[in-house]
Amino acid sequence: MLATLPGLRELRVRGRRPSLPAELRIYAIGDIHGRLDLLSELLARISSDIALRPTARPLYVFLGDYIDRGPSSREKIDRLNEHWKAHEFVFLKGIHELMDAIAIVLAETPTVRFVLAGGQRDCTAADMEAWLLPPCLHRHRAQIKFTGWLTSRQMDEYYRDADILVVPSWYEPFGMVVLEGMIHGLAVAASAVGGPAEILKDGETGLLFPPRDASALADAILRLTNDAPLRARIARAGAQDVREKWLWSRIVEKMRGVYQEMI
Repeated sequence: MLATLPGLRELRVRGRRPSLPAELRIYAIGDIHGRLDLLSELLARISSDIALRPTARPLYVFLGDYIDRGPSSREKIDRLNEHWKAHEFVFLKGIHELMDAIAIVLAETPTVRFVLAGGQRDCTAADMEAWLLPPCLHRHRAQIKFTGWLTSRQMDEYYRDADILVVPSWYEPFGMVVLEGMIHGLAVAASAVGGPAEILKDGETGLLFPPRDASALADAILRLTNDAPLRARIARAGAQDVREKWLWSRIVEKMRGVYQEMI
């Protein structure tokens, strides 16, 4: 089972500007290089801003998943969240839900092998594991592989070796990784958001699950791993669908049709 990891400096918030409640104010926090002290300082500054410009719903958006590099990152985040009760913490790529889902899957089907491919440019597999693998999964290291940063050619090799692609994002505007998995003949399970929800037909060309729901994510993975005919059928249908609808030649034809209608 394959999941792709974004690099810290490669993350961007893209797509249409959402319609937000008037009382909501967003504070976007970028790459803090694993420094919890820096995060605490940023939160203090934001609290000062809120005191000057009161808002009922401050929302902290972390543009990445790697808040701390130590093995106790989740515990530190939980303590911060407890201290800053009025705030919501958003981790856009769903990595922590994926880790929780991995624990559920391995408890039921311990032979499943997870490959978490990619990450920050030039980082090592050991770096990614240290940042992301929670202590509860240390005993399953033999079943969980981090690759570190990969070239496009190396990424293609992992696609060819995989059976399932998982995309657990909270936010995924385009879903290019979904199309890559489909073109390589993988059965895709993805959050029902943005691009993946538009590309995939649930139960036909992929499986969709609610974002931020580790149990639903685990259920989707288990359905595909435990049901080989379902996995093969979804993989075939996805590979056919991407070639019929989503290749650049097809997109250009659709765009030409749109322009012709406007002339």
